[in-house]
Amino acid sequence: MPPRTQLERWKIIGGYVAFTIGMFVFFLFLTFPYGAVEKRLAAEASSQGLYVKFGGMGPGLFGVSASNVQISKKIEAGTDAPPESLTIRSIALRPSLFPLGVAFRAKAFGGTITGALGGLGDVSLRLDLNDLNTSDPGFRTFSGLDMDGHINGSLSLDIPKSAAVGPAAGKVQEPDLSQARGTVRLKLEKLLVKGGTLTIPLYGEMTPVDLPKIALGELEARIKFDKGLGTIEKFQGTGDDVNLSAAGTLKLAKRIDYSEANVDIKLKAEPEFTKRLGMLGGGLEMLPADKDNPGFKLAKLTGFLGRPNFNPGK
Repeated sequence: MPPRTQLERWKIIGGYVAFTIGMFVFFLFLTFPYGAVEKRLAAEASSQGLYVKFGGMGPGLFGVSASNVQISKKIEAGTDAPPESLTIRSIALRPSLFPLGVAFRAKAFGGTITGALGGLGDVSLRLDLNDLNTSDPGFRTFSGLDMDGHINGSLSLDIPKSAAVGPAAGKVQEPDLSQARGTVRLKLEKLLVKGGTLTIPLYGEMTPVDLPKIALGELEARIKFDKGLGTIEKFQGTGDDVNLSAAGTLKLAKRIDYSEANVDIKLKAEPEFTKRLGMLGGGLEMLPADKDNPGFKLAKLTGFLGRPNFNPGK
C-alpha cells in the first residue's frame, strides 16, 4: 500500500479524537447523576424556606434541562393548609465562564428569566427578568392578586462565604447573604391590579384584605447593596390612582424573609381610589401629611420582610 501523507494521518487522528469526545459526551448524558443535581438544588432552596419538586430532569443542549418545576413555600408549624405552588415550564442549565459556574434560562410567568451562579471565592449571582407578564397564573398563585402589566429587571450580587453555624458545621463555608454587595433594578410597566387578596399588617396582625381595582401604572426601583445593607437609590411610582416614592434601607439576612426594612414612604391617593379602598382608604386618610408637600401622606415600613410593620410616618 502507498504510504499515507501527513494530512491523511492527521485526518485519522482527528477522527479518533472527535469519536472519543462524542462518545464521552454521549455516555456522560446517559450516566450523569441527575438525581444528585435534583437533591442539591432542592437543598439550596430549602435553606431559603422553599420546597422544590422536579417533574423531570435530563440532558439538554450543552447541559441539563428540567421541566415542570414546582416551587412552594414550606408549611409553617401549626398550619394545615397545603402550600400554594407555582410551576416553571422549563429550566436549562449549562456551564458558565463569567462567572465560572452554571448559567440558567427559565421559561416562567409568560417571559424568560436568565442568569448565572458561580464564582471561585465569593458566590456571584446574575439575574435578568425579561418581559415577565403579571397576568400569568403563576403570579396569582404566589401573590394572590389578579394583575396586568410587565416586569423587567436585573440583579447582580456578590455573596461572600462564611463559616456555617452549628456543632456539626466544622469548616464548611456557606454563602452569607447578609454580607452581599451589588445592585437590584426593577421596572414595572402598565401595572394594573384587577382584584385579589393581599395579606398586610394591620394593628400588629397580618390580615387578608380584598383589594379593588388599582391602576399603579409605572414603577421603577434601584437598590445598591454593600455588606448586606441596601440603600434605596430610586423608588418612584406614577399611576392613575396612586403616586408614591420611597427612601431608606433594607438589611439582608441569611434568609430573605428575615431581612429587615427601614423605609420611609410618601404616597398620594386619588379621592375616588380612596373611596374604593373602603376601610383601607380611611387608614390612608389618617396618615400624617408631608410638610413639604401636603398632598402626600407619610408612612413607614419596618420589621422583617416575612412579617412587616406598616406605621404612620413622621
